[in-house]
Amino acid sequence: MDERYIQDIVRHVVEKITVILGADGSRGTVLAVFSGATVGIKETIGQLRRLVLDGYEVKMVFTPSAEQLYASVIHEGLAGFPHQGVVSTQDWLGCLKQVRGVIVPLLSVNIAAKIRMLIA
Repeated sequence: MDERYIQDIVRHVVEKITVILGADGSRGTVLAVFSGATVGIKETIGQLRRLVLDGYEVKMVFTPSAEQLYASVIHEGLAGFPHQGVVSTQDWLGCLKQVRGVIVPLLSVNIAAKIRMLIA
């Protein structure tokens, strides 16, 4: 059996089990914004999994640097989890009206300052 086949089976099983555990997306959508900060990726994946298991849909948007640095790691860590996906950088502002909240899991001081400027 090749490794890719086993990974596909595991993804399918995870998807079925998570739905049974309550991952139905019924509590609304949360937008996760990823920047170039890289500290705490494992913890971030764990928190995103918990949000999905708590019944939230998680939409993610990656800056170009975040896409290059670790987007594949995040996608791999959420493989098989339902109700999660990516929003393009062009469409993420339009999503703000439909989401219940916005999270910035890997927040650096630099990014906090940039967000503050956007809000002002």
